[in-house]
Amino acid sequence: MEPTRDDAWTLLTEFNQKEALRKHALAVEAVMRYIARKSGENEEKWGIVGLIHDLDFEQFPDEHCQKTGEILRERGWPEEIVRAAVSHGWGICSDVKPESEMEKVLFAVDELTGLVAATALVRPTKSIMDVKPKSVKKKWKQKQFAAGVNREIIEQGADMLGVDLTDLITDTIEGMKQVADQIGLAGGSRISRSAATTPERLKAAVRDVVRQYLADEEAERLEELDTVFDDLWETLSESADQYLEEREEGAPVGLGFDLGVAGAALVGTACWVALTLLRAAFKDSVKRDIVPRLDALEKKLAARTGRPRLVRKIRARVQGILESV
Repeated sequence: MEPTRDDAWTLLTEFNQKEALRKHALAVEAVMRYIARKSGENEEKWGIVGLIHDLDFEQFPDEHCQKTGEILRERGWPEEIVRAAVSHGWGICSDVKPESEMEKVLFAVDELTGLVAATALVRPTKSIMDVKPKSVKKKWKQKQFAAGVNREIIEQGADMLGVDLTDLITDTIEGMKQVADQIGLAGGSRISRSAATTPERLKAAVRDVVRQYLADEEAERLEELDTVFDDLWETLSESADQYLEEREEGAPVGLGFDLGVAGAALVGTACWVALTLLRAAFKDSVKRDIVPRLDALEKKLAARTGRPRLVRKIRARVQGILESV
């Protein structure tokens, strides 16, 4: 038989009742489809393999992969799909080594989807839509973060494919974005889901303003503006993450509001940076105009929050970005 996506979903839900396992299956399916489409491969087949790869995990955890092979063969599924599903556990619960491109991609992204999802869930928006590869790589280095994710397997998979780890992370994020609602990563409780699109909307607004001051030959330098803006926004997002973690540990409730104020101030600073960056004497402008503004903002926030060390850290990171341009 040639199974359809409906066949795969029916089989998955027959053996898996837990929502977390179903979401994981949907995430892996989405990434497999994205990479297949990008590579000109059979998207339907790759997606089905991703969807049923953990078919046996809920009911037969001690026979993981082996039981999947038995179930699929009993149902008359093609050996190509059976082998691919079983091979994702190579070296752990299976002796079937990934050989085809489809098998190697599944092996590489299975664990990686878990790390990407965990990274999204600790962001203020709880959304995959504003997760950047560099955020995942920072979390990668924190061994206690998503400790159950086997980083060695991901690296091994990337080596098998001959791809850079950053590129693999990027593809995984993009694939998961396609099913953000279904896997619970479209945005959540702490900040409105619309916040996930805020960086792009603000960036577009800043570009529109700056464009008015540019001569035609300078227009290409808008890319420099994008880089500065992205770095500033990433700093603000990470500061907000830190705020949420510290708030749970008893930090002042008012700090969240003040970080919001700081965010607005940083966006304003980004606009000023954009104009001066695209105008020339940027270094002098940092010393003359921006540093005093940051000095004033730091004092104000330190006084209001009672957290001078945290505020000083945020300010130092922002100033570091500006001075590195």
